[in-house]
Amino acid sequence: MKAFDEIARRAMLGKFRKDGGAGYTYYHCRRVMRLALALAGSDELRGREIDLKALSVAALFHDVGREIDDDRHCEAGRDFVLRELASLLDADMLERVATLVLRHNDPVNLESEIIHDADLIDHCGAAGIWRYFHLFAHRRESADEAARNYDEKKGEWLMKHAEWAIFQTAKREIERRLGLHESFMREFRRELDGRIDQNL
Repeated sequence: MKAFDEIARRAMLGKFRKDGGAGYTYYHCRRVMRLALALAGSDELRGREIDLKALSVAALFHDVGREIDDDRHCEAGRDFVLRELASLLDADMLERVATLVLRHNDPVNLESEIIHDADLIDHCGAAGIWRYFHLFAHRRESADEAARNYDEKKGEWLMKHAEWAIFQTAKREIERRLGLHESFMREFRRELDGRIDQNL
């Protein structure tokens, strides 16, 4: 995986995203790769035939297209894989990885379903909170505006992640992470209101 990681670093690490900061896409893809492997090894998927090499490589590059053409990132990512990984993979594996990258938002097989769910998981929890508030800071909006937007839109959108997930293992992890979101946002609002705990 070292050669693949070097290509991923060159393609994504130096980029800045307003919704995550420097190197966000690279670090997100690495987390999704780890999450995908964890899902592949879960009790729920025990005994299923999973191409772990294709899964790992595709997960690592699933969002590389965001650094090329954000609106068509799945197609741009597929094209990047076909062009940049051709010397590292045989033709059959190259096509499999390219297809997984293309279809990670619209899964067509087990590996693409796993990447889909791993991607959803990573949008939730502490990393998701960082991304959300980074975007508001980049827009030069206030903490109060960020909290209000979360109450009006973001919280409802995040709750759909568990519905969109395919595997029960992913649904449970998303729900656990969304619990973190909710408890964080409750504390955030309390602090924005200038309240203190009188029972301390």
